[in-house]
Amino acid sequence: YWTDGKLLFLSSMDLNGGDRRDLFRNELPHPFALTVVAGRVFWTDWDSSSVEGCAITADGCGPKRTWIRDVQYPMGVRVWAKEAQPLPSD
Repeated sequence: YWTDGKLLFLSSMDLNGGDRRDLFRNELPHPFALTVVAGRVFWTDWDSSSVEGCAITADGCGPKRTWIRDVQYPMGVRVWAKEAQPLPSD
């Protein structure tokens, strides 16, 4: 997954460089940082001053949702979740 704030898209591709998909093109005001966790992709947007996200689906991405508003120029995004932090084995 990656985003381009100048060309205004969020895309994905498999690890071999194939199956490229534009999840959003010309629908995001100014996407910047992103993270992927627990079947979702989250990104920051400078123009809307928000953190957005969507569920990852077989077709790409489900409906966009705003998670946090009124964040001025968010430079990064991190998600703390159990799924992203497995417990160590004994």
